[in-house]
Amino acid sequence: MASFTATAIVDLLRLLGMQATESYRSVQASVIELCSSLSEDQSNMVVPTCPEWTPKDVLAHVVGICADFKDGRRDGAGGDAWTAAQVSARAEHSIEQILGEWDGLHGAIDELFSDNEELAWTLAADLITHEFDIRQAIGMPGDKTAPVVVASGERYADRFLGRVEQSDLDPIAVVLDGSRRGPETAKGTWTGSAFEILRATTGRRSPDQIRSMEWSVEADPYIALISSYGAASSTDIIE
Repeated sequence: MASFTATAIVDLLRLLGMQATESYRSVQASVIELCSSLSEDQSNMVVPTCPEWTPKDVLAHVVGICADFKDGRRDGAGGDAWTAAQVSARAEHSIEQILGEWDGLHGAIDELFSDNEELAWTLAADLITHEFDIRQAIGMPGDKTAPVVVASGERYADRFLGRVEQSDLDPIAVVLDGSRRGPETAKGTWTGSAFEILRATTGRRSPDQIRSMEWSVEADPYIALISSYGAASSTDIIE
Protein backbone atom coordinates (compact mmCIF):
# COMPACT_ATOMS: atom_id res chain seq x y z
CA MET A 1 0.00 0.00 0.00
CA ALA A 2 1.31 3.45 -0.91
CA SER A 3 2.19 5.75 1.97
CA PHE A 4 1.22 9.42 1.91
CA THR A 5 2.67 12.37 3.78
CA ALA A 6 0.35 14.78 5.57
CA THR A 7 1.11 17.36 2.86
CA ALA A 8 0.06 14.90 0.17
CA ILE A 9 -3.19 14.20 2.01
CA VAL A 10 -3.89 17.93 2.26
CA ASP A 11 -3.32 18.30 -1.49
CA LEU A 12 -5.63 15.34 -2.19
CA LEU A 13 -8.40 16.74 -0.01
CA ARG A 14 -8.12 20.08 -1.74
CA LEU A 15 -8.40 18.34 -5.12
CA LEU A 16 -11.58 16.67 -3.89
CA GLY A 17 -12.95 20.02 -2.71
CA MET A 18 -13.38 18.73 0.84
CA GLN A 19 -10.74 20.42 2.92
CA ALA A 20 -12.16 23.60 4.42
CA THR A 21 -15.44 22.52 6.01
CA GLU A 22 -14.25 19.02 6.86
CA SER A 23 -11.14 20.43 8.49
CA TYR A 24 -13.23 22.68 10.71
CA ARG A 25 -15.57 19.82 11.60
CA SER A 26 -12.72 17.47 12.47
CA VAL A 27 -11.13 20.01 14.80
CA GLN A 28 -14.51 20.90 16.28
CA ALA A 29 -15.11 17.25 17.16
CA SER A 30 -11.67 17.06 18.78
CA VAL A 31 -12.24 20.25 20.80
CA ILE A 32 -15.65 19.02 21.96
CA GLU A 33 -14.13 15.75 23.14
CA LEU A 34 -11.27 17.58 24.83
CA CYS A 35 -13.40 20.17 26.62
CA SER A 36 -16.00 17.62 27.66
CA SER A 37 -13.28 15.76 29.55
CA LEU A 38 -11.88 18.75 31.46
CA SER A 39 -11.99 18.66 35.22
CA GLU A 40 -13.08 21.79 37.09
CA ASP A 41 -9.45 22.53 37.94
CA GLN A 42 -8.38 22.13 34.31
CA SER A 43 -11.18 24.35 33.02
CA ASN A 44 -9.97 27.16 35.29
CA MET A 45 -6.24 26.94 34.51
CA VAL A 46 -4.47 29.88 32.92
CA VAL A 47 -3.67 29.28 29.25
CA PRO A 48 -0.07 30.50 28.80
CA THR A 49 -0.54 31.26 25.10
CA CYS A 50 -3.72 33.26 25.87
CA PRO A 51 -2.68 34.62 29.28
CA GLU A 52 -5.90 36.41 30.12
CA TRP A 53 -7.98 33.28 29.48
CA THR A 54 -8.77 29.85 30.88
CA PRO A 55 -9.62 26.83 28.70
CA LYS A 56 -13.30 27.66 29.23
CA ASP A 57 -12.65 31.21 28.02
CA VAL A 58 -10.90 29.88 24.91
CA LEU A 59 -13.94 27.70 24.21
CA ALA A 60 -16.24 30.70 24.71
CA HIS A 61 -14.17 32.64 22.19
CA VAL A 62 -14.28 30.02 19.42
CA VAL A 63 -18.01 29.47 19.89
CA GLY A 64 -18.55 33.22 20.08
CA ILE A 65 -16.87 33.65 16.71
CA CYS A 66 -19.48 31.41 15.09
CA ALA A 67 -22.34 33.16 16.87
CA ASP A 68 -21.05 36.60 15.90
CA PHE A 69 -20.66 35.69 12.24
CA LYS A 70 -24.12 34.12 12.22
CA ASP A 71 -25.71 37.25 13.74
CA GLY A 72 -23.69 39.72 11.70
CA ARG A 73 -21.61 41.08 14.61
CA ARG A 74 -18.49 41.61 12.53
CA ASP A 75 -17.44 45.14 13.44
CA GLY A 76 -13.97 44.94 14.92
CA ALA A 77 -13.70 41.25 14.06
CA GLY A 78 -10.50 39.78 15.46
CA GLY A 79 -9.83 42.75 17.73
CA ASP A 80 -9.45 42.66 21.49
CA ALA A 81 -12.86 44.19 22.22
CA TRP A 82 -14.63 41.77 19.87
CA THR A 83 -13.03 38.70 21.40
CA ALA A 84 -13.39 39.97 24.97
CA ALA A 85 -17.13 40.40 24.42
CA GLN A 86 -17.42 36.77 23.33
CA VAL A 87 -15.80 35.60 26.55
CA SER A 88 -17.72 38.02 28.76
CA ALA A 89 -21.09 37.02 27.29
CA ARG A 90 -20.47 33.41 28.34
CA ALA A 91 -18.70 34.01 31.65
CA GLU A 92 -21.59 32.59 33.68
CA HIS A 93 -22.17 29.65 31.37
CA SER A 94 -20.87 26.15 32.06
CA ILE A 95 -18.70 24.32 29.55
CA GLU A 96 -21.70 22.08 28.82
CA GLN A 97 -23.84 25.13 28.02
CA ILE A 98 -21.19 26.59 25.73
CA LEU A 99 -20.81 23.27 23.91
CA GLY A 100 -24.60 23.11 23.59
CA GLU A 101 -24.58 26.55 21.98
CA TRP A 102 -21.94 25.38 19.51
CA ASP A 103 -24.01 22.33 18.61
CA GLY A 104 -27.01 24.58 18.01
CA LEU A 105 -24.97 26.62 15.54
CA HIS A 106 -24.27 23.58 13.34
CA GLY A 107 -26.66 24.55 10.54
CA ALA A 108 -25.64 28.20 10.60
CA ILE A 109 -21.98 27.24 10.36
CA ASP A 110 -22.67 25.01 7.35
CA GLU A 111 -24.51 27.87 5.65
CA LEU A 112 -21.72 30.33 6.37
CA PHE A 113 -19.11 27.97 5.02
CA SER A 114 -21.08 27.06 1.89
CA ASP A 115 -21.12 30.74 0.94
CA ASN A 116 -17.57 31.53 2.01
CA GLU A 117 -14.89 28.86 1.76
CA GLU A 118 -12.22 31.38 2.78
CA LEU A 119 -14.04 31.88 6.09
CA ALA A 120 -14.10 28.12 6.63
CA TRP A 121 -10.35 27.96 6.07
CA THR A 122 -9.76 30.90 8.40
CA LEU A 123 -11.87 29.51 11.23
CA ALA A 124 -10.42 26.00 10.87
CA ALA A 125 -6.90 27.41 11.23
CA ASP A 126 -7.95 29.55 14.19
CA LEU A 127 -9.68 26.61 15.85
CA ILE A 128 -6.73 24.23 15.58
CA THR A 129 -4.52 26.97 17.01
CA HIS A 130 -6.78 27.31 20.04
CA GLU A 131 -7.12 23.56 20.46
CA PHE A 132 -3.37 23.37 20.95
CA ASP A 133 -3.51 26.36 23.31
CA ILE A 134 -5.81 24.36 25.57
CA ARG A 135 -3.78 21.19 25.18
CA GLN A 136 -0.57 22.99 26.11
CA ALA A 137 -2.18 24.44 29.23
CA ILE A 138 -3.40 21.09 30.55
CA GLY A 139 -0.45 19.01 29.34
CA MET A 140 -2.41 16.83 26.94
CA PRO A 141 -0.61 16.69 23.55
CA GLY A 142 -2.57 16.32 20.32
CA ASP A 143 -1.75 15.16 16.80
CA LYS A 144 0.88 17.60 15.57
CA THR A 145 1.04 16.02 12.11
CA ALA A 146 -2.68 16.02 11.23
CA PRO A 147 -3.55 17.33 7.75
CA VAL A 148 -5.38 20.31 9.26
CA VAL A 149 -2.18 21.28 11.09
CA VAL A 150 -0.29 21.19 7.80
CA ALA A 151 -2.94 23.20 5.96
CA SER A 152 -3.10 25.78 8.76
CA GLY A 153 0.67 26.04 8.93
CA GLU A 154 0.71 26.75 5.21
CA ARG A 155 -1.89 29.48 5.54
CA TYR A 156 -0.06 31.29 8.30
CA ALA A 157 3.27 30.82 6.51
CA ASP A 158 1.77 32.50 3.45
CA ARG A 159 0.66 35.44 5.60
CA PHE A 160 4.21 35.77 6.91
CA LEU A 161 5.56 35.67 3.36
CA GLY A 162 3.10 38.41 2.40
CA ARG A 163 4.41 40.62 5.19
CA VAL A 164 7.97 40.01 4.06
CA GLU A 165 7.00 40.94 0.51
CA GLN A 166 5.62 44.25 1.76
CA SER A 167 8.81 44.98 3.73
CA ASP A 168 12.32 45.97 2.70
CA LEU A 169 13.72 42.56 3.66
CA ASP A 170 15.15 40.12 1.17
CA PRO A 171 12.64 37.54 -0.06
CA ILE A 172 12.58 34.30 1.89
CA ALA A 173 10.98 30.88 1.46
CA VAL A 174 9.35 28.77 4.15
CA VAL A 175 9.88 25.01 4.05
CA LEU A 176 7.21 23.11 6.00
CA ASP A 177 7.70 19.36 6.31
CA GLY A 178 9.85 19.48 3.17
CA SER A 179 7.34 21.51 1.12
CA ARG A 180 8.70 24.88 -0.03
CA ARG A 181 6.51 28.01 -0.13
CA GLY A 182 7.56 31.44 -1.31
CA PRO A 183 9.22 33.05 -4.32
CA GLU A 184 11.46 30.85 -6.42
CA THR A 185 14.07 33.60 -6.38
CA ALA A 186 14.35 33.57 -2.57
CA LYS A 187 17.82 32.50 -1.48
CA GLY A 188 17.06 32.38 2.23
CA THR A 189 14.90 29.72 3.85
CA TRP A 190 13.17 29.14 7.17
CA THR A 191 12.61 25.44 7.74
CA GLY A 192 10.56 23.54 10.29
CA SER A 193 7.65 21.22 10.88
CA ALA A 194 4.22 22.53 9.94
CA PHE A 195 3.30 22.44 13.63
CA GLU A 196 6.25 24.55 14.78
CA ILE A 197 5.78 27.05 11.98
CA LEU A 198 2.06 27.27 12.78
CA ARG A 199 2.83 27.95 16.44
CA ALA A 200 5.50 30.53 15.59
CA THR A 201 3.36 32.40 13.06
CA THR A 202 0.48 32.61 15.56
CA GLY A 203 2.70 34.15 18.26
CA ARG A 204 3.18 30.96 20.30
CA ARG A 205 6.98 30.84 20.13
CA SER A 206 9.52 33.18 21.73
CA PRO A 207 12.20 34.98 19.72
CA ASP A 208 14.81 32.57 21.12
CA GLN A 209 12.73 29.59 20.04
CA ILE A 210 12.31 31.07 16.58
CA ARG A 211 16.05 31.71 16.28
CA SER A 212 16.74 28.09 17.23
CA MET A 213 14.79 26.81 14.24
CA GLU A 214 16.57 26.10 10.98
CA TRP A 215 17.45 29.29 9.10
CA SER A 216 19.79 29.66 6.14
CA VAL A 217 19.99 33.41 6.80
CA GLU A 218 20.03 35.61 9.90
CA ALA A 219 16.67 35.18 11.63
CA ASP A 220 16.52 38.43 13.60
CA PRO A 221 15.42 40.75 10.78
CA TYR A 222 12.37 38.53 10.15
CA ILE A 223 11.25 37.83 13.72
CA ALA A 224 9.06 40.93 14.07
CA LEU A 225 7.11 39.87 10.96
CA ILE A 226 6.56 36.22 11.81
CA SER A 227 3.44 36.39 13.98
CA SER A 228 0.10 37.38 12.50
CA TYR A 229 -0.88 38.66 15.95
CA GLY A 230 1.84 41.10 16.88
CA ALA A 231 4.86 40.35 19.02
CA ALA A 232 6.00 36.80 19.62
CA SER A 233 5.62 35.25 23.07
CA SER A 234 8.10 36.76 25.51
CA THR A 235 8.69 33.37 27.16
CA ASP A 236 9.43 29.93 25.78
CA ILE A 237 6.33 27.82 25.19
CA ILE A 238 7.03 24.13 25.54
CA GLU A 239 4.59 21.60 24.13
